[in-house]
Amino acid sequence: MATVTETLESMFFEYGGESESACASFATVFAFSKITEENVREVLAFVVSKPMLNRMFWRAVNSAPRTEEEWQSSVLICGGGEEMQRKMKERDRRAVELVRSTLSHVQQRREALFRRDT
Repeated sequence: MATVTETLESMFFEYGGESESACASFATVFAFSKITEENVREVLAFVVSKPMLNRMFWRAVNSAPRTEEEWQSSVLICGGGEEMQRKMKERDRRAVELVRSTLSHVQQRREALFRRDT
């Protein structure tokens, strides 16, 4: 059975590799769909190893909604109707929240490091 990294690597090159448009789609379609609590760090390590994919992935994570209201009002452009859009929003939210929670300790350390005492 292939590892998550092997699966992502294979899918990445089949999908079009390092082009900006391929990376943008791959980041949200395939990388988001493969993230689980068990493999989030492995997926992130793969993403970081591909410069253009890394940029597109973090653009998607950082521009994703942060509140319940934002998630509810967000619109995905996809085919398949309302049910497909609902499922994709759930997938994206789960992935984004896993990534954000995995890296929240890094953000907290960064804030502590650069906090100014007045």
